Amino acid sequence: MICSHDRTMSPRVLIAVAMSLGLIGPASASAQTAPNAAPRPGSPDSGVHVSAVIFGGIGPSKFNNVDKGLQALEARYTSSGFPTVSGSMTNVAGAGHGGGGVMFSFGGSPVGVSVTGRAGNDTGPAMSALATRTAPPVSAHTGSEYDHFHFIGVSIGAPINIGHAVLVEPMLDLTKWSTTNTTFENVNGVSSTIATDRSGTDPGFGLRAAWFPTHMIGFGYDLHIIKLNDVAPGLASAPWQAFLEDTQSYFSVYLRWKR
Repeated sequence: MICSHDRTMSPRVLIAVAMSLGLIGPASASAQTAPNAAPRPGSPDSGVHVSAVIFGGIGPSKFNNVDKGLQALEARYTSSGFPTVSGSMTNVAGAGHGGGGVMFSFGGSPVGVSVTGRAGNDTGPAMSALATRTAPPVSAHTGSEYDHFHFIGVSIGAPINIGHAVLVEPMLDLTKWSTTNTTFENVNGVSSTIATDRSGTDPGFGLRAAWFPTHMIGFGYDLHIIKLNDVAPGLASAPWQAFLEDTQSYFSVYLRWKR
C-alpha cells in the first residue's frame, strides 16, 4: 500500500537524509545550520577600518578659579587698612575651535582609536578691585586681565560607536597655548602697568558626543578641560592662581568619511 503524506519534511531532516546518502558534505551542512556564524578573515566586517573627520564649533569658555585670585586681592586691601573694597571679575567668554583627524576601528569592535588635532582661541579672564579710605584719603585700583588665549592641541581618543548614528569619545589632550597678561595699579593717580607674554604646553582631557543623522554629517558637543600653568602675575598685587583651569565647551558640526 502506498501512503501519501501532506506534511513537508523539515530542512534538518532533509539535510540528515542527504548526508546519509552522501549527497552533501559536512561543510555544506554547517553552512546551512549556522547562517549566523562569525565572519571569516577577509570579510567586509574584519580588519582595520579608517575614517577621517573634520569639525568646527563655538561655545562658552569658563575659567573656574578666577574667584580665588579676586578673593586674595580683596583680602590684601582689607589687611592694608582699607575699609571699603569692591571687586569684579570676568571668567566666562566665547570660544571657537576647528580641526580634524583620523579614527581607526578594528573588525566588529565598537571601540576604536583616534588621533585629532585642533586649533582655536578664547577670551581670557580678568579681575579688578577698587579700595578707598578717608583717613588719610587714599584710592587704590588694581586690575589684571588676559588677552585672547590662542591654542593648538593634539588629542588621543577612544571613540565608542553606539549603533550606526551615535559616537562617544573620551580623549587625552596636550595643548600648547599663548596669551598676554596685562596688570595695572593706580594709587592716588600714580599708575604702573606691566604686560607680559605667557605661553605653555599643558595636559588635559576631553569628551566628544556626536549624533550622525546621515552617513557623513553629524552634530554634537565637545568638552575640553585644561589646566594652563602660569605662576607669575604681571604685578605682585594681582595674585592669580598657580594655574588657570579652562573649561571649553563647543557645539560642533562634524563631517566624516568612512573607508
